[in-house]
Amino acid sequence: MLKSYDKRIVCPVCGYEYVHPVAVYALCNQTRYSITATGLETEMGDFGVSTRGVILVREYLCEMHHRWYEIEQFNKGETFIETRIAEPLIGPTATIWRD
Repeated sequence: MLKSYDKRIVCPVCGYEYVHPVAVYALCNQTRYSITATGLETEMGDFGVSTRGVILVREYLCEMHHRWYEIEQFNKGETFIETRIAEPLIGPTATIWRD
């Protein structure tokens, strides 16, 4: 288990260290699996996924109200990660491990 506390996730907008994971998504073909503070949800639809395999998305919200996604995609043995800034007032706000 990783016990190093010097590798904190910080807000990519303001650099603030107090950030909360508010959702985790797995996108596969026409299915989106979501984990939020309200539980697990499965949704069918067109989510713009045009790659083979799965896309993993972690959604964060910093205490200064900035929201962003960390997106991992896989292609032919390579893994790519992208940070995408999102609208601050759209999406879940509760931390996924709290009541």
